[in-house]
Amino acid sequence: MHRLLLLFLFYISIQIQIFSQVGFTVNSLEDDAQSHAWDDPNTSAIESEDGICKDENGRCTIRAAIEEAENMNTSVNLSFSVNGTINLIDYLFLPDGSSMEGNNQIALAGIQPVTIENNCTIQGIRFQDAIVGLNVTGSGNNIGTIGGNYNEFVNCASTGIVITGTGNKVYNNYF
Repeated sequence: MHRLLLLFLFYISIQIQIFSQVGFTVNSLEDDAQSHAWDDPNTSAIESEDGICKDENGRCTIRAAIEEAENMNTSVNLSFSVNGTINLIDYLFLPDGSSMEGNNQIALAGIQPVTIENNCTIQGIRFQDAIVGLNVTGSGNNIGTIGGNYNEFVNCASTGIVITGTGNKVYNNYF
């Protein structure tokens, strides 16, 4: 009986880990050398996986939020409390099952701003001044929305979206 209970609890904990998601509100437009999930070298704690989005300067940058979720081995739900353009120093890779909602107030600029694989949702983001705005390599992704928060692809030298996966939904975007 005890073994069955332990097995059941183990199964439940795995299910919670599979379907867990952390939510962060990005409060900075910066993407610089200090924008990564941060560990204070003066403590023994591992802050870069404590579920608090903070970089070396105390900001919740888009890069720190994504890295924090990756370090926690979970997906992330990104929203923004700032308006403007984030000039990315390198590409971003969203963990599977993640979402990013920019409310048509955030622009991402860089050579290839964002790559996603599976079951991600991207809404209300402007991809600009890139070779490729969004790289989709997996399946089950939702790019755009039915309703107001469309994605916009502006000044993408090669293409707005590259899709190499299957079963993705792309709707209500502007190119």
